[in-house]
Amino acid sequence: MKLLHLGQHQDTSPAGFTKRMVHQSPHGLVFTLNFQPGQTLPAHTHADSEIVVTVLAGEGQATVDGLVEPLAAGSLVQCEGTESFSVQNTGTSVLSLLVFLSPSNARFAGNVR
Repeated sequence: MKLLHLGQHQDTSPAGFTKRMVHQSPHGLVFTLNFQPGQTLPAHTHADSEIVVTVLAGEGQATVDGLVEPLAAGSLVQCEGTESFSVQNTGTSVLSLLVFLSPSNARFAGNVR
């Protein structure tokens, strides 16, 4: 068993969103994405992996293949790897997301900022 505390993975940077790896295995990746107000994650795809994103805190919006959806704590977004996905913090506080990517993809396995 491995016990993790997500609060240790929710730091932010004025330079842009942060990404913190929480768990990594051949079966999948778990990481947080954290955004100060106004910060964005550019549109991108995840090749052969599915992603599931859960909002831990804050407010924002996700755009999936051009469809814009509001995000708030407790929201969950699921995307196929071929769908274009982006996020923007449209709120006034930190937006923190918990992301599950399966199967694992080394391209997405590193921390950012």
